[in-house]
Amino acid sequence: MRCGVGDYTRCLAESLAGYESITLKVLTTVSLPAHDGDPSWLHRSMRNWQLGSLGPYLQLLRDFQPNIVHAQYPARGYSVWTGPAVIPILARAWSRASVVETWHEYPYPASTMAGCAMLALAAAANALIYVRPDYPQHINETLSKLLGRAKRHFVPNASVVPAVQLTDQERAQTRADLGCGARRLIAFFGFAHPHKGVDRLFHIADPTRDHLMLIGELYENDPYHADLIRLATSPPWRGHVTFSGFVEPARAAHLLASADAAVFPFLEGGGVWNSSVHAAVSQGTFTLMTSHERSGYSVTENVYYAIPSGVDQMRVALTQHVGTRIPPDTTAGWDTIAKRHIEIYGEVCQPVQDKDARR
Repeated sequence: MRCGVGDYTRCLAESLAGYESITLKVLTTVSLPAHDGDPSWLHRSMRNWQLGSLGPYLQLLRDFQPNIVHAQYPARGYSVWTGPAVIPILARAWSRASVVETWHEYPYPASTMAGCAMLALAAAANALIYVRPDYPQHINETLSKLLGRAKRHFVPNASVVPAVQLTDQERAQTRADLGCGARRLIAFFGFAHPHKGVDRLFHIADPTRDHLMLIGELYENDPYHADLIRLATSPPWRGHVTFSGFVEPARAAHLLASADAAVFPFLEGGGVWNSSVHAAVSQGTFTLMTSHERSGYSVTENVYYAIPSGVDQMRVALTQHVGTRIPPDTTAGWDTIAKRHIEIYGEVCQPVQDKDARR
């Protein structure tokens, strides 16, 4: 799925599948056709996630009889809130499974459909995993009561693209392909939402000596994307901006490893939950991001942390550190993440006599 949560789930599932103690099934939508290389545990069976379309999920519960049903929430692939809200309830009714949930975004207001779905999810959870370290302070009293005794765990994520080691010649070829010549190549990777501050790149980078590369999808009918396209095709940036469109993980890694800097000017600051930042840092590429928790340059990470409002600060930091590289980190951390999940599964799993305790 073209979705950050989808990428996260793929990396987690691939790591879990390597353990003999786990028998895995992953259920996703049919928006992408099956591939010859699909693992046997991947089921592209869901037409959509509306209440009336949950048949494949119910069939899997009946046939597989899992000990654990682990729901990732929210995700672009759901597109509705009704089905995801009842996933845990059906898991218990049809297979007596324990329910683990990972919440990737802060709770939505209870007055919204997404917020109502979170209330239902909270009431059915045996354990809650979150990828943002400050998540507990965002869980209001109502959600906390509904979660009850469900244990809560912070498990950070990691890069969803592989780390690659490029030669100078390979970088030079990429720059030639992009047509940026001797200009510094400045990249952004991820979904171009307004809160990501992508438009700030046009003010942080220097149009007289930089070439911008936005790695990700843009849609002309999206007002914010239309503004980005307008900035890119107008003086002084005309001819010095590349939109890659959607690319596969390996290609994203190659582009990030070719860049002289990756810039993430998030309006509200970023952190360890941003898989796009992990992707850039893992390549050893200099990374500039905003943060409320950290500040200044980290030599070991090759990351500069700026205040969210500090456009001038980011401009100076880019000039000082652009082109700095450290060896790529080929230990993406997913094995550690998978082991932590297995520990959590073990804590909540209540094997039933007629079940295989590994599911």
